[in-house]
Amino acid sequence: RDLGSVPPNVFIPIAEERGIIGPLSQLVLRKATEAARSWPKDLFLSFNLSPSQLVDQNTGLHILAILDRTGFDPHRLEIEITETGLMNDPASAEKIVADLRRVGIRVSLDDFGTGQSSLGRLREFHFDKLKIDRAFVSSILDDRP
Repeated sequence: RDLGSVPPNVFIPIAEERGIIGPLSQLVLRKATEAARSWPKDLFLSFNLSPSQLVDQNTGLHILAILDRTGFDPHRLEIEITETGLMNDPASAEKIVADLRRVGIRVSLDDFGTGQSSLGRLREFHFDKLKIDRAFVSSILDDRP
């Protein structure tokens, strides 16, 4: 039976609950980097990590192994993590972020403004990009006096 398109907010929690998010993400990253190798060199690939991957200290090793196997340039990869995922285990997330950045992978914080992190705490992670959550900024122009 074909269920059609299943959005990430439905299948990711199920994959995490069943303990298959790591292998699923590795498969998707491998396929994506294989496809993106043929893109123009000035384009990069963005890839989201789930919160559970930010506490798995093997996450960085898995990403590097995929890049090595597919021949994809680490400088053309941007890993996106959510503020919520970051705050689940900041020490583990900080190590993964540092390891990825050390080899040239860009790391961005996605959905900033939805969690509990402070701007001071964010400075410790040295993100390449900060993506502010839509709900946080959507009414800025409407809120002016």
